[in-house]
Amino acid sequence: MCNFEKTIDCKLMSLTSTAEARGSNTSTLSEIECFARLNLGEVYLTIGEVGRAREYFEATFQNIANVDFFLARTRWKPRCLLGLGELWLQLGDLDKAQAFLADMDAHGFTAKFPFKKHQIRAARLRAGILAARKQPDAAIETLKTALESARAFGNPTQLWKTYWALAGLLADSGNESQARLHYAAARKVVETVADGLTDPALKEGFLQASPIRAVLSKALSEP
Repeated sequence: MCNFEKTIDCKLMSLTSTAEARGSNTSTLSEIECFARLNLGEVYLTIGEVGRAREYFEATFQNIANVDFFLARTRWKPRCLLGLGELWLQLGDLDKAQAFLADMDAHGFTAKFPFKKHQIRAARLRAGILAARKQPDAAIETLKTALESARAFGNPTQLWKTYWALAGLLADSGNESQARLHYAAARKVVETVADGLTDPALKEGFLQASPIRAVLSKALSEP
């Protein structure tokens, strides 16, 4: 629900508790630890604290080769690769972003495993790299395909983020009418989520989160 401050507090407590409880019979804690670090990385990347995001993503990446973290690795490794790809795209190192995306493809995380969220995120990452390499048409087609998957999957976060990314590329390419439609679609998804929140504090926090405000303000500013 985009309550980033609370998420950070909870995940830091999770890491502390995991470290205190780890022992010879606690192998399942490796998965919990990795997911906590990845959640922190994703939150920090979302709120623009790239250095902190890199710290948590790279700490998780180091665990991939650690035998103590073998259990359920296929559940968290793709998220780690995606996070690092998104991080390096944001930092402007397209070769590194592409390398992490290629690692996902090589291990079948985007094709052989039924991780729909990963597939959609990977498509947005691929489109971002294509756009940064001055291949807007290919980027737009990639996102159109991802949008079909996001609509079928029905996950609100993946859906509004894909609408939003596609709208931005269409606007950059001069297709303002289509961009407006997709900005409006992203807004509708966000508003539907907000309408379903019965806790006033939770709803207010969601609507005031910076990514959500960006979606609402941009969509409402379109003629």
